[in-house]
This record gives sequence, structure tokens and C-alpha cells, in this order.
Amino acid sequence: MARVFLAVAHGPSGFSKLVVLKMIRVHLADDPDTLQMFLDEARLAGRLNHPNVVHTLEVVEEDGRYLMVMEYLEGQSFASVLRRARHETKEMPLHLHLRGLTDALQGLHYAHELKDFDGTPLNLIHRDVSPQNIFITYDGQVKMLDFGIAKAITSSSETKAGVIKGKIAYMAPEQFLGEKLDRRVDIYAMGAVLWQAATGQRLWRGVPDGQVIHRVIRGEVPEPVTLNPEVNPELARIAMKALARDRDERYPSCVELQTELEALVEQIGGKVTGRDVGAYVGEMFADVRKEIAATIEGQLSKAQNYDTQAFDRTVIPAIFSTTNPGGVLSSDSSGQHLRPSFSSGLKVLSPGHTDSEIISASVRSNVAMSNSIPGSDEPAPAPKKSWVPIAVVAVLLLGIGGALWL
Repeated sequence: MARVFLAVAHGPSGFSKLVVLKMIRVHLADDPDTLQMFLDEARLAGRLNHPNVVHTLEVVEEDGRYLMVMEYLEGQSFASVLRRARHETKEMPLHLHLRGLTDALQGLHYAHELKDFDGTPLNLIHRDVSPQNIFITYDGQVKMLDFGIAKAITSSSETKAGVIKGKIAYMAPEQFLGEKLDRRVDIYAMGAVLWQAATGQRLWRGVPDGQVIHRVIRGEVPEPVTLNPEVNPELARIAMKALARDRDERYPSCVELQTELEALVEQIGGKVTGRDVGAYVGEMFADVRKEIAATIEGQLSKAQNYDTQAFDRTVIPAIFSTTNPGGVLSSDSSGQHLRPSFSSGLKVLSPGHTDSEIISASVRSNVAMSNSIPGSDEPAPAPKKSWVPIAVVAVLLLGIGGALWL
């Protein structure tokens, strides 16, 4: 739905900060449903403020184009960690795996309990809990990502009849049946994540989607021991309780699930800290971390050679001009070069790495998109407002680090 860029924001007195910019893809920019989802995500993101949830502190609109600015997180998703561990033929140590998930449950519970400004419960549910949306930083923070399809009672958009949102392998029976949803769909999804931790394999791997839906509705989730005879029996029990067909038989909230997992972690690994988890991930991805750091340093060094005020002020429809200010450009799937520009100045300096992941989020500065697209046929609307200047050097995250929460 969106494109994600790595950027550096410059402020007064030498202030600078790496951030992430997220905006709707050009071919979806005029789709009202996509726009409404993006705006709903932005509204919710502005309310979420917890150590275990990615932070979004800035949303900008200019001439109908929307942008979110988000904090930069240096680390890897659980999906990437598990993938690399599998390729290296060594599973992630169970006590570290579960410790990371207990932290994620704290962020998820916070979201479930979130209230509106007047104290009204928002009844927020994530609806896309999966290893791809659980992130571990190298210093040991665990963050829930991508509330892009989260649902709250205050959401402006309604899910259309027959439309299923989420990843099939992590979805609860009530989602397929079109029933009223509550936080226990996220408990179910976390059960699928725990099932994977227990077996070393994704639930429903290799099973066609149609069969998955049929078996989930019938409550035919296989016991972990059928995939892994050496499975920890307590973890298997916890996972299957979270995966119960009847939602009343699941954990009522993340707190109860977290409590049981913490007891299990202590039993199998003793005292485990977030730093232990981060150190494990940092060591596993030492090569990637070094490569990304060098890439960012190189691109920022190049950026210093350009006058940000000299750049055209351009509106971004999320597919960008073929103008090449920096000599290094990235491209979309059609092969077109991409260059976003903001009224404060933007330089796209995208290297060609594709084998790792980076993540990000925000700083309290106004970033504006402006008025024309050099080399395009789109007319240049008159500027509607002025913004606090912020120098931005953007790098397509897909260019230096793989997919984020798209």
C-alpha cells in the first residue's frame, strides 16, 4: 500500500535525526479505500505511545498528498531472524525467542487497552500480528509494527463484505466467518507465532489457502508435537490454548498469555533480558549491520555536497521524477527512477543493497511536499501553506534494506 523511505531530518543548531517517511504508492494514491486506510492508520499511530510499539509522531498533508514520519529502528524483524537462523541450520534459542514475544505482548496489550481522549475504550485490534510485524532492535527493544489494518471503533472506514484483511496463516476462525472481532483475534495470531516457535516451522506451511481457511474454521490446527516430537510440552499447551477454535477458550487478554510465557522463559533459560535478545540478533546480523551503516554514512556524505535549497519544490504522488540530483537512483517495479522532493529540499541517494531489513519512525518537524513534478505532465498547483523548513535526504528503504511495513 505504501512506499517507505529512510531519511535524515535536519533542524536548528546542528540537530539531525534518522527518520522514516511512509507514503501511499502512486497507483493507489487516488483510491479512496487505500487513502482511508492510510488516514485511519495515521490517526491510530498518533495515539500509540509505548516502548513496545513503533512511534509515529508526524503526519503531513499537502495538496492531498499524505506522509507519515516515523522513528528509525536499527534491527531486524522476527521473520528475518527466523529466516537467517533456518538458513544457518540453527534455531533461535527458545528462551530468547519467547522473551522477545513477551515484550511484543506488552505492546499489543497496550494497544488493546487504549482509550480515546474522553476515556472511551477504542477497542483497538491489530489484525496483522505475525513475525513480519514484530521487530527486534540490536539494543534489545521489541516493537509491534504496522497498525495499517488495525481496527478501532472510531475508524472511519468499514471492511467491505467478503474482504479479509490479514495474513491467512495467522487469522482466527471468526475473521473468515465475518463475525464481530475483538482482541482475541490477536491472541489467536500470537498463538500461531508461538506454534512456529514450538515447531520451528510456520503454521500451515505449504497448505493451500482454501484448505487453511476450511481447517481453521473447523478447529483442525495440528498439535505441535506432530511436527516436532521434541517440542516443549508447556509451550505446545500455551500455543494451542491461544489457537482455540472457541475464542472463549483462549486467553482473555495478552496479560495472561504473557504471564505464562514469562514463567516458561524463567524455567528454561533463567533470567533473560531484552539486551540478551538484542545481542543475539546483533551478532547474527553483524555483517548486514556493518553494510547498512556504511551505506548510510556514504549516502549522507554525498548529501552534504548538495544545496538542499537548490532543489525544485515538488509534490510527490509517490512515484517520482526521473531527475537525478545525486547520481544514484532507485527504481520501482516498472524500471522508472524514483525521486521524491519536498518544499524544504529532498535528495534521493539510493544504493543497491537488497538483502536486509531496516525500520524507522519520527521527529517533531514539519515536512512538506510542494508544487510540481519536474519532467511530468502534472500541473503545478499553487502552494497552500508554508512549513517549518526541514532538510531531508531520503533513501528508498527497499534500496538499502529490503521490505518494511508496507
